[in-house]
Amino acid sequence: MSKSVTAVSSQDKFLFAAAMKTLGVTPGLPDVPPLYLQAPDSQIAKGMNPFYVWRRAANTSQNYAAARMKISRALYKQFESGYSLGLEDFRVQRFCDAMGVTPHKLVGKEPISDGVRHAVVGQLNSENANQRSDAWLALDGHCDDAEAALMLEREEQARKRNDLIVGFLEELVFTVPFPIDDMDPQQMLAERLAFHAQEQKKLKLLAVAPKQDGLYRIFAECVEHLYGEGNLRSVEGNIRQILSSSLFFKPDKKHYRFNSLDAFSALIMRDPQLLGTLAWQDAGEGRFVGDTWMTRQHAVRAMLDAHAARQARTARENNNAFKVAVLEYDIDQLDRWGKSKAGKRIMRFWQNRHEIAIALGQLRAPQRMQVPVPSAATFRPS
Repeated sequence: MSKSVTAVSSQDKFLFAAAMKTLGVTPGLPDVPPLYLQAPDSQIAKGMNPFYVWRRAANTSQNYAAARMKISRALYKQFESGYSLGLEDFRVQRFCDAMGVTPHKLVGKEPISDGVRHAVVGQLNSENANQRSDAWLALDGHCDDAEAALMLEREEQARKRNDLIVGFLEELVFTVPFPIDDMDPQQMLAERLAFHAQEQKKLKLLAVAPKQDGLYRIFAECVEHLYGEGNLRSVEGNIRQILSSSLFFKPDKKHYRFNSLDAFSALIMRDPQLLGTLAWQDAGEGRFVGDTWMTRQHAVRAMLDAHAARQARTARENNNAFKVAVLEYDIDQLDRWGKSKAGKRIMRFWQNRHEIAIALGQLRAPQRMQVPVPSAATFRPS
């Protein structure tokens, strides 16, 4: 017997066999009956809408169900199709009474509405111990489904490398075991988007070069005194050429090798003419470069330090610009995910998990003070 047979209840197989016998079809029956011929609980467990399943099981029409709930057929049809979640708990109870089921039977694998959740929580106060137990197990199972959905979505987003979505899901996972009043996942998402938008704004400021570039002014003044006016571009070009290669040829054919900016600076300090013909011939002569009195050696050092500082600042600006672009993409992905069907499903699951934790916690609190056993034993079957 295949594995699929063991997953099908005997009731499902009995219903399927009876239907096939009625139709006169007996040979070659498949191992698993089609979903529409399985028991209602099996259909709901596999994702079908509970209202649709139980209405069909009771062999009633949408008009009858809507009339018993005292709502319009159009509204009921939307709710049965899964497009509307705004149904009050007393109307859910009316539906259950009309179909002959208890509210916990409406809990499936998808997020339940507020009305269904309130109706099932109300079932916890039933005088029937079995109904209390069924309601507890249904709510507890829904919490497990919510946590599983959160973890699966987190793994999927981590695989796609959507870091902000993963961070938000981790925040939801972390807050699941700690029920706190007035927590709304949509509000939490809005606050996280606002925080990242502010972070992006700060990074944009760091990615822009200052309008008054003091480092470049020092570099240009030193070059003007050392190599003469009009040689700024050629000196900059020689610096880029030397730094772009680990091997530099002097006019006298001697070879210089260096692997770092410090080695480059040491090379130029020894022989400033590598960058061009010196206009400042006397090494011992002192001059005012800007507002500072310098010798030629000091001017060379100030020029190299200013260039190195500008290079480091440019690298930081480019890095920040890259971070801005990445963060902008991630923020857009997080916003789109929050508005998507998958995002709304996860946040709905989390909201249910949160509200159920509060409800069960409030119901268990007095039992913990009276009975020296785990609180779950209050409604769980022994």
